[in-house]
Parts: sequence; C-alpha cells; structure tokens
Amino acid sequence: MEKRLTQADLAKQAEHDMQMVRGRFNYKENPGGKFKIANKAGKGTKLFRETLKDGHEYTIPLFAAKYINNKCRYPRIVPAVNEKGQEIPGQSMEIWVQRAEFSIYEFITPDMTVPKDLVKVMKLSPVMPMPA
Repeated sequence: MEKRLTQADLAKQAEHDMQMVRGRFNYKENPGGKFKIANKAGKGTKLFRETLKDGHEYTIPLFAAKYINNKCRYPRIVPAVNEKGQEIPGQSMEIWVQRAEFSIYEFITPDMTVPKDLVKVMKLSPVMPMPA
C-alpha cells in the first residue's frame, strides 16, 4: 500500500530540497555548451533560474541538481539484441539518453557560509586521463 504524502511531508521535502549543494555540471548532449534551467522545489517556493555551462562548478539548490539528474533525459528506441550482441529481428527496446548531469561534491549545511547570490561559478581544469 502506497503512503500518501501530507502537506507537512511535502513542506518538509521542499525545505530539504532547498539545501545548497556544490558540484560540477556536465552537459553530455552539447559538450562545451550552455544549459538553461528554470525550476521550483514546490508550490510557494522561489523559482531557480540559471544558465549552466558545461565543465563548470556551481553551488545550486538540491532540487535543481535532482531535476538535472532525473528529468533531463529522453527515450530512444533501439533494436533489441541477444546475449551474443546480435540484433533480434522485429524487436526493439527503449533506452533513456541522459542530456546532462550534475555531480554533487558536497552538501552545504546551515552552519557553513553560503554565498549571498544563489549560484557560485568556478572554472575547473579539464581532467587528464591516466597514462596507460
């Protein structure tokens, strides 16, 4: 039996989702590009609106990171394959293609200093692959 959420539960979840997180934005669909986001944690909460650039580090609300990681994707139909990797004629399957992701490095607790503006941007150096 599924538990129904009360208004108090929703308010508590919205408060939790307003917590700031720091992480790196990765725009898989358009490397090096910019991604516009406009979202809210819930009814009666402040609208978060920002343009995120691929490869940059940001401090954003948790709900925005959740939105990027859970909702920024689309379905694609591909041919079904068997365990040997051979295509099965007449059959297909649905896969989800992730458009973007936000890798969370840390949660910012209330006792930590939070920037006055909602978003803090830092340019990260590219990650170099390890020599083989």
